Amino acid sequence: DLDPQETEMARIRNIYREVATAAGDRLPFADSAFDYIFSNSVLEHIENIDGVLAEVWRVLRPGGRFIFTVPGPNFHDCLKGPKWGDRIQYLQTVDSRCAHLRYWDAEQWTQHLEKAGLTMVHQHGYLTRPQVQRWEFIAGCTSGILHRLLRQKKQPIEIQRSLGIRSSRVHLPKLPALLLSTLMAVGIQADASCHGCLLIEAKRS
Repeated sequence: DLDPQETEMARIRNIYREVATAAGDRLPFADSAFDYIFSNSVLEHIENIDGVLAEVWRVLRPGGRFIFTVPGPNFHDCLKGPKWGDRIQYLQTVDSRCAHLRYWDAEQWTQHLEKAGLTMVHQHGYLTRPQVQRWEFIAGCTSGILHRLLRQKKQPIEIQRSLGIRSSRVHLPKLPALLLSTLMAVGIQADASCHGCLLIEAKRS
């Protein structure tokens, strides 16, 4: 992570063998250092995506695997949005709040992976429409409200820090968290017609 405050939080958790404060296109690791690289909902936020993929190729050993998740091309279609008002404006607000820069499909990812010397070996969609809408509801009731109150002038992470609630020590007690997650799961069913995200596995030749 580029942000030293975020990497410091990671260190405090004491679950990682090593934590590095660095840009994704300038990794402080030797060539062919890793068998696997995993990225969870990060690449959609990065401007220099080709530079990051080139670094992934560099630090992977030959035959090494790169597994990552990203919002997919159907992400907007899976969102419920407001019953009234401008949907386009709503989607733009969600993208701004989440700092989403792209919603590539598998073909677009294939092209950019191959440009970096990586070959896609598997991809599938995940998070059904109801599941995406559950995330949408939770996000709208938390960071969404704060984002609107400050007229979208600050990102949620900045707001959380200013309120002192972005900390590894701040969390919902276990029982209320369990009850809330159970309530949120009510009515969630599979919907194979639309998946909001992609999981992709690629390898270095």
